[in-house]
Amino acid sequence: MNPFERGVVSANGLHAVMSQEIAEEKELVIQGKTYPFFYNPMWSMMGDVSPGAAGTYFYRNAEHTVYFWNTFDQVLVRQELLEYFAT
Repeated sequence: MNPFERGVVSANGLHAVMSQEIAEEKELVIQGKTYPFFYNPMWSMMGDVSPGAAGTYFYRNAEHTVYFWNTFDQVLVRQELLEYFAT
C-alpha cells in the first residue's frame, strides 16, 4: 500500500501519519478506544520535493486514476523512538 491508503492511515489499520508533530501526540481516542500513532517518514519521498525518484515503484496504466510513482517500501516509527530518528 502507498503511504496515503486506508490500510496505512486509518486508526483501525496501521494509523500512520505524515507529520512527526502529530505522531508525538502518541495516540488518538475514537469512540472511547485508543489508537496509537505510527510516524511514516515515507510521505516526504512523494512528489517533487524528493531529491531522487518520487517513489519506489513506477507503474503506468491506462486507467482514470494513475499515481505513476508508488511507495511500497516504508518504515513506520512509534512515538517512543522519534527522538532517535533522524529525518
